[in-house]
Amino acid sequence: MKMRRNSSFWLIWLLIFLGGAYASNAQPPDSLWSRTFGVPGILHDEICNAVWQTSDDGYVLAGYTNSFGAGSYDFWLVKTDAQGDSLWSRTFGGAGTDLCYAMQQTADGGYFLAGTTNSFGVGRHDFWLMKTDANGDSLWSRTFGGDLDDQCWAAKQTSDGGYILAGPWNATALACDIGLVKTDENGESEWIQIIGGPEYEICRSVEQTSDGGYILGGYRSTPFLTWEILLIKTDADGDTLWSRTYGWNELSTLCNVVCQTSDGGYILAGKLSFFNPFRGYGFLLRTDASGDSLWSRLFGRGGGFGGDEFNAVLLSPDGGFVAAGFLEGDIQASGDYWLVRTNASGDSLWSRTFAKDDPQYGLYGEVCTSLQRTSDGGYILAGFWGQGDFVSQPDFWLVKTGPESAADDLPLSRPFLPRLSLYPNPFNPRTTVSFSLPRTSEIELGVYDVLGRKVSQLAKGWFLPGKHTLYFDGRGLPSGTYFVRLEASGDATTQKLLLVK
Repeated sequence: MKMRRNSSFWLIWLLIFLGGAYASNAQPPDSLWSRTFGVPGILHDEICNAVWQTSDDGYVLAGYTNSFGAGSYDFWLVKTDAQGDSLWSRTFGGAGTDLCYAMQQTADGGYFLAGTTNSFGVGRHDFWLMKTDANGDSLWSRTFGGDLDDQCWAAKQTSDGGYILAGPWNATALACDIGLVKTDENGESEWIQIIGGPEYEICRSVEQTSDGGYILGGYRSTPFLTWEILLIKTDADGDTLWSRTYGWNELSTLCNVVCQTSDGGYILAGKLSFFNPFRGYGFLLRTDASGDSLWSRLFGRGGGFGGDEFNAVLLSPDGGFVAAGFLEGDIQASGDYWLVRTNASGDSLWSRTFAKDDPQYGLYGEVCTSLQRTSDGGYILAGFWGQGDFVSQPDFWLVKTGPESAADDLPLSRPFLPRLSLYPNPFNPRTTVSFSLPRTSEIELGVYDVLGRKVSQLAKGWFLPGKHTLYFDGRGLPSGTYFVRLEASGDATTQKLLLVK
């Protein structure tokens, strides 16, 4: 695997970090409420790795637990209403260890969950992908892997209704590659790519890009017993087009998440450690479409025991970024949820922390692992918080904020003119719904019957500029006339759709 390495930019980072001064009139959002899910007490662990605002404006959280289920750890899926109050929860797993790292609501209102299992499959650990209905009841599950350790740490639904999964593959104590698995909408494997070289390589994030390919973010080992950032671009078949590494010999740099930006480049977020692996800073790294570094920034204070770190990053409507993770305190093993807002150049506009109010629970602190912008312009943060005993006892912790007071209230130029196309039309039973956006926009895309009742929610949330393709399946509906309505940034367009059986 051919790589281009960029090491000198870390020195520039140090100068920016030590000498930079940030000023802004933007105000951080206030917390509206928070909720905890789990079983208190020693040796009860609940780790949340994903959150999603659902089509009914509630929330769904996913991770793993050893308090419920069939084995030592099981997938745990929790559904709440709009105020974060629990509606139901489900566990999935067997007698072994089953760890969920990714989850998303699908177009049919159900959910997919992905992670790693040693209860099922053929190896010591295998990729595990499963699909549920809207009530969280299992519809199907699939495993992928070989005889060694294969662990899915990242997954997304793809534009064709299938899934892309990534993570460590053929892992041993001395070697590790990256496994990239593409499935169809039923979880059946379409192809598997193994990416790697002599180094120990880890993938923590995967996303489908606007050209139909994929971008993978993670890190790999160096001869200096440290880690350097690893960024890999593939085509639609998972074949590597290029790869880049970024780092400095004496520093460890861990990329936890990567997203494509509106101009086709990428934003990476994670952690940089200075010599002492337990002290570090959150980082953002911005690249162009070829993976060449445009700028990089450090955030935090490098205190505590584990260092500061970003685990999630979002694009903002004005071209800036929002990153979330945890900011360590000044005492050992303490920390808070951490939310940082930047402009398009990576300069900080504001920083905000969130902590449990009860002082007896301050020792282990709170770790934010997942972030999503909500339909009201605020944010939903999820992760876990650990109680105050020496033995770690984390629970799911969900925090809802209001919108920013000024940063996103920017005027939008008009006309906006979102575009919508349907093909085939008439159709039976499936049609392609494509829409194009001139800029990053918050959209809602739904299908309605002739009485104005919504029969399907196809998409809701923030989308990048360009063309997006979804699929509408009408097998559960009678023949007749329907309407597809796209709302985007205050503008709307509607097209007639004819289902003929």
